[in-house]
Amino acid sequence: MTGLQEGARWRVVLWDFDGTLANTSGDVWGSLRYAAGRRGGSFVGGFDERDENLALPMDVIYASLCPSPDPAALPSFEEDVRVHYRSISAHPETDLYPGMRELLEELRTRGVRSRIVTNKPQGALLRILDLKGWRGLFDGWVCADSDDGVELSKAQMAARAMNAESASPDECVMVGDSWGDVVGARATGVHSVAVTYGDGDVDRLLCEEPDQVAENVEQLREILLGSSRDA
Repeated sequence: MTGLQEGARWRVVLWDFDGTLANTSGDVWGSLRYAAGRRGGSFVGGFDERDENLALPMDVIYASLCPSPDPAALPSFEEDVRVHYRSISAHPETDLYPGMRELLEELRTRGVRSRIVTNKPQGALLRILDLKGWRGLFDGWVCADSDDGVELSKAQMAARAMNAESASPDECVMVGDSWGDVVGARATGVHSVAVTYGDGDVDRLLCEEPDQVAENVEQLREILLGSSRDA
């Protein structure tokens, strides 16, 4: 592992995006409320105040609207959500988790590369990176729809990111907040770090037995770079 400064354990970090690098839930709910409002509906009973509900299938989220929506209109609801999130929303509530920018910058100074591997559509990801001025924090990205007409699994995304860096599995670490991140890491022979500060299902995440767990960004930094800081 050439080029790494003391303390860095891996040459490449493969980052999940939502719930790992950035808290995006507020703006996802914003797009869902937009689509609901176009149909004269709304979420009730605090449904849209529980981020774990974002992991539910879209048909379940749609069925929770009040008044009860027409099941046949689900495709148009999904399209309104997509259009709003990808083209209309300025993502005002999306932000990196506290300490994450500093960690990304420190990784770079230590010679560690950062690549995003995410199920988020590439158009939506790049729009957020541009709106927030975050592109320069990363060395690249692979999204589930990076291949037209083919949906990539997390393992396939990780493999592509490693190939782009000419990196072997033992030179890489996957960081994510969902069980799928751990499964993808295991399938590619990559060390996994699960973060529990995101909006993923923590019980399901830990059930996959990740190699390490971080409850906050500071713990994540210690895993990736060690406990010492430059003076």
